[in-house]
Amino acid sequence: MTETRLRVLVIGAGVREHALGTRLAASERVVEVIVAPGNGGTRRELGWAPLEQTEDPERLAQLARELEVDLVIVGPETPLQAGAADALRGAGILAFGPGARGAGLLASPAEWAAFAGRHGLPVGPPETSEAKVSLHVLTDGRGYLMLPTVERMGLASEGAQGPAIVEENLLETIAERVVEPTLLGLHQEHTEYRGVLCFELHLATPDDPRIVGVKAGFDEVTTAVLVALLDEDLAALMTDVARGSLARVGAAGMQGHAVSLPLHSDRSGGLLEGLDEAAEVELTYVLHEGTREQAGGGLEAKRGWVCSVTSQGDSPGEARARAEEARGRLRIRENQGHAGP
Repeated sequence: MTETRLRVLVIGAGVREHALGTRLAASERVVEVIVAPGNGGTRRELGWAPLEQTEDPERLAQLARELEVDLVIVGPETPLQAGAADALRGAGILAFGPGARGAGLLASPAEWAAFAGRHGLPVGPPETSEAKVSLHVLTDGRGYLMLPTVERMGLASEGAQGPAIVEENLLETIAERVVEPTLLGLHQEHTEYRGVLCFELHLATPDDPRIVGVKAGFDEVTTAVLVALLDEDLAALMTDVARGSLARVGAAGMQGHAVSLPLHSDRSGGLLEGLDEAAEVELTYVLHEGTREQAGGGLEAKRGWVCSVTSQGDSPGEARARAEEARGRLRIRENQGHAGP
């Protein structure tokens, strides 16, 4: 029996949502991906729906019903803290993301510190640190899947590369000391969690991982590299999480290496150009953060983080070389009709 192909709604407007939407659209299980409110890049490449307030849970549920989607993925943490996933599930809609209770726990430093103390989690930076990595864990509250590890790099905080950890014994240690005690604590405190946990870890020694940060969603920067490394069907995994049927424990499959480099603009109102040329670089994707589609078809670049160029390769050097080449083909041309600063 052939499984019905999914219509998926992704809530958010940045590189994170563009990366997730692009990967989901590549799945044979998905017929359409809609990103709301999206950005200039997602509106060109994926489906789009208008959405003024992402923090209104009832509006999100209403939009999902109107679009007749099968699965909703909430990217930003703020809507989750407001109860977006709760409202969607209450309306009978599959939702990927924790409820307000779980999201609020992770968003509050005081609540998280108390939770970590109650369950013996290794928190706080060590005296010395060999590496800082980002670890995403998909979970339905019972099963879990550790996704490829990623690290931020360089002076620009929007750059990332991975995988950061490949040693199986280190991943097992992280699972035993970080992931499993966290999930057990959530279960013991009757906090349902269907979504992703993002841990920022400091590694002093191979047997001493320390949690220095946690969030109830995909990281804005490292997700682009994460989905490039993942050698599994992301749509299938997210659907299983939303249904509460992730019957797996361990690490997800990964492939190759990936690097993501940001492109910034020091002013607002320029036009982003060179996308076709950048797309010609092998295994490379331009994921948008601060762009807006103009009436004439151009893409207006906002001040700050405009987009990220993410490339794959058989080695870190090959992936980085591709990303640098593609980024070099992008340019921001001054828009003569724009009067902004």
